[in-house]
Amino acid sequence: QGLLDLRRIAHLVVDNCQITGSGKNGLALEHASGRIERSEISGAADAGIYSVEADGLEISGNSVSDCANGGILVHRWQAAEDGTIVSGNRVERIQARGGGTGQNGNGINAFRA
Repeated sequence: QGLLDLRRIAHLVVDNCQITGSGKNGLALEHASGRIERSEISGAADAGIYSVEADGLEISGNSVSDCANGGILVHRWQAAEDGTIVSGNRVERIQARGGGTGQNGNGINAFRA
């Protein structure tokens, strides 16, 4: 799902990293809590950061750019409390190459969260 595909991590820390050129998502997270901060994510063929079913994730102070279908996506399979905080990020040049009716091309997207 991503260049970094991380699942069921209780205390994730991604700090001051550069993630570029992923063939899918830059970071793909499932059931993760912790923080992603001060990192540069660019050139993903899908989204820069894709999180599903998080529990108190903090995404702050990152630069997300030049991704094909989304910048920062925070999703849940069922509507419920997620606790993710997205703040102070720079998101630019996000495209909607996958087309659709609005699910692609969002800088920041929260779905059911």
